Parts: sequence; C-alpha cells; structure tokens
Amino acid sequence: MIILDTSVWIEYLKRNLDYKVVIDDFLREGKILAFDFVFGELMQGAKEHEKEKIIGLWDILPKVNISEIGFFAGKYSMENKLREKGVGLIDCSIIYATIELSSKLWTLDKKILTVLDDKLLYKSH
Repeated sequence: MIILDTSVWIEYLKRNLDYKVVIDDFLREGKILAFDFVFGELMQGAKEHEKEKIIGLWDILPKVNISEIGFFAGKYSMENKLREKGVGLIDCSIIYATIELSSKLWTLDKKILTVLDDKLLYKSH
C-alpha cells in the first residue's frame, strides 16, 4: 500500500499528468491508503472545484487507522530528533504510519525525503 503526502495529492488535483496517470492506476488497483491529516490539509486549502473530488476520494479510500498516532509520532520524532531537523508533527505522523504499516510513502517534501529511509519511499521514476 502507498500513502500519498499532501504534496503529491496537490499535483494530482492540478491534473499534472506525471502524477494523475500513476495515481489513477493506483486508485483502480486499490493501492492507496488515505491519511486523515493529509486529507485535512487538502480540505483546508481546497479550491471550490476541488472539494467534491477530495471528499469523494476520502469516502472511498481505505484509511490509515492507528490508535494514538499523535503520541507515537511525537515519541518517534523525539527518538529520531526530527523536530531538530525541521520535521513537524503531521509529517512525523505520516512517517510513523508508513513505517508501522510497512507501506511506502510518496512525497515531494524535501525534509521528509532527507529523513525517511529510501526503502520506505515510493519513487515514480
């Protein structure tokens, strides 16, 4: 399974073909996990024409469901000194979920890319 970071979903919503084609395939194949903080960020910044698409995706996708993820992400951040590296709690939550669920993370976030092991990253190229 693959978790898409907000940065990748934004490219999808902008209809960037480098992302849209791959993500549409993943959606058809049932390979994407929705992460609530990511979808919260998407809704927070959604343009009017994007709202229904985001809600529709949220409604159909399987969700990351890790109890007490905020606490465990904070603990993971502390143990790995991620705050000192400029990685915020939401990004730590995404990283923690990726590790816990043995999934892959597709992100464009430079800070995440510097702290997450390559074997946990989805590379589109």
